[in-house]
Amino acid sequence: MEIVFSIVFILSLCSFSVSDGKPDCTLEQEPKLPSVTNKTLKHPGSDVAGLSLPSRKKRQASFISRPVTMVRNSLEIMSDITNYFIQDEDRSQCKMESRQPFPCKLRKASPTIPTSVHKLRPADVQVVAALGDSITAGVGARANSVLDIFKEYRGVSFSVGGDKTWREYVTLPNILRIFNSNLYGQSYGITRIGSGKTSGYNFAVSGATSIELAEQAWRLVKAMRRDPWINFEKDWKMVTIIIGHNDACTHVCNSTLGVDMFEDASPPTYARNVQKALDILQRNLPRTFVNLVPIADVTMVLDLLDKPAHCYPLHWYLCPCLFDPKFSNKLSKPQMKKVLSAYMNQLKNLLASGRYDTSTDFTVVLQPSLVNGDLPLQQNKVFNRRLPDLSFMAPDCFHFSQKLHALIGRSLWNNLLQPVGRKTTNWEKDVPFLCPSKTSPFLATSKNSAYQRRTRTSSLTRDWWSLVTAGHADFSCTL
Repeated sequence: MEIVFSIVFILSLCSFSVSDGKPDCTLEQEPKLPSVTNKTLKHPGSDVAGLSLPSRKKRQASFISRPVTMVRNSLEIMSDITNYFIQDEDRSQCKMESRQPFPCKLRKASPTIPTSVHKLRPADVQVVAALGDSITAGVGARANSVLDIFKEYRGVSFSVGGDKTWREYVTLPNILRIFNSNLYGQSYGITRIGSGKTSGYNFAVSGATSIELAEQAWRLVKAMRRDPWINFEKDWKMVTIIIGHNDACTHVCNSTLGVDMFEDASPPTYARNVQKALDILQRNLPRTFVNLVPIADVTMVLDLLDKPAHCYPLHWYLCPCLFDPKFSNKLSKPQMKKVLSAYMNQLKNLLASGRYDTSTDFTVVLQPSLVNGDLPLQQNKVFNRRLPDLSFMAPDCFHFSQKLHALIGRSLWNNLLQPVGRKTTNWEKDVPFLCPSKTSPFLATSKNSAYQRRTRTSSLTRDWWSLVTAGHADFSCTL
């Protein structure tokens, strides 16, 4: 039965051409300027609508597309019924107790708005945004079953989600809101794959590849420039970018399964695509701190030996370069790791060139939160060995569950404070939140890290120890 649901899910992602009736199973594409609803960019605490972009002209339904729409609607109804009876708390983080304080005590903003990105404190960040693919869109993050994995849970996305608070959902914005309660731009709620809808300034598109990143960057610039709630020239903005999972999974092996087999996903081309997007932001988005996050190790899904039956066809669809021997030159685990390493090195070289350190109001920092992340293990009775804990994955065994988004959100926050060259590269459990200190109050950049390296380690160690001694002993939930 699970396999049937998986096949129906894959078919529901396909669109059909009105002119020739041919199926197009390309991972969902976004129109150039999809509509952004009033709810999306409404200023916190205000009933005034923010931005409204031109809506997409609706395509006339054909006799073939109507059944597809019916399938999608049926899946949503089945999903709602399933969720009514099934509440899978195992894929969500433990809830922090209300009396459990966030460990950081130094929360004040700079006395005056800083003019240098190298003297930027967490509380100085006014606007958050994110670009990328389905990981940033939050696909399947709070899904209870395979029927839910066509939903994008943007509100819990680790880099830009704003649902509830850090006690329920650890995300970068929910942490930043502790420092600045007027933070703006975070995404809320749920959208559906292929709908073209976004939330807040989460402009990530499920299925996007690096070649589409420049378009997302332009959309972000135009949207922020039009937004009456943003002081475009003076507000400090933080943009988090993670892109490349679809390059590696569907293009690097020249797959022909519903994608453009001629799209170049080689590491040099991948870096050039990222560079184009960063150049757009540098030239058009003043006072911006960019987090460039290298992609996760997609080969970790090869270790899921006890995955449910429905995950097999989904892996074949989501990452044919690893799983589909018929439509691609399937890569081995070492071969894929070599590609991912080359992607990472290309990004390092791009930033090491100093291309984005030519002004004081813009910088790009590599935040390697995902690079060496491994899923936590648990004992498996069938295999009589410790295997990756599937509760950290969405029901498709590929995307991240909210529990993993929380770990990555904390890791990304810690990366912000760690000096360049000394950043952690994983999302380990039971790791405390790092905090700014009097000696190292600023977000780490390539320029301020050299000076702070001598003091930052000792001050952060004290914060670690303070949380370990005061936190782990008293509170049951520590992630």
